[in-house]
Amino acid sequence: MKYQRHNHMSPALDILESSLQQERKKLLEGNPRDKHAIMGSLLLAAGTGIAIEGCANTYMRTGKLFPGPHLYAGEQENLIACPLTVIANY
Repeated sequence: MKYQRHNHMSPALDILESSLQQERKKLLEGNPRDKHAIMGSLLLAAGTGIAIEGCANTYMRTGKLFPGPHLYAGEQENLIACPLTVIANY
């Protein structure tokens, strides 16, 4: 459905609308989608790396992993977040 402009709009609203459209164009020139995707990917990579490092650190210190809610929660977080990041970027 297309936006239909009404004839009874005031000139002040016309000026506001045009200034908002110009501001929107300026904001879109900065490619916010690409910046968001890059930052999200970096954050996910850091989180995944820290999760793996945490398991490796525990194993190296104690010689075993302690399966429990904390380990399972981290595993599930990564198993859910990784595919969603791939899907969201396309």
